[in-house]
Amino acid sequence: MELTTFQIVWTVLSFVVFMAILFWACSKRARPGFDSAERLPFEDDGANL
Repeated sequence: MELTTFQIVWTVLSFVVFMAILFWACSKRARPGFDSAERLPFEDDGANL
């Protein structure tokens, strides 16, 4: 396998993984976890600074 072929395969594979992560992040199934995570900075943890 030539170096150019390896680079092409690596680029395509990286793009496919990126798109899979993007679709997962936008899915309705992942939404409840993101909703609870976005409220974390505003919750009172009882620590006085």
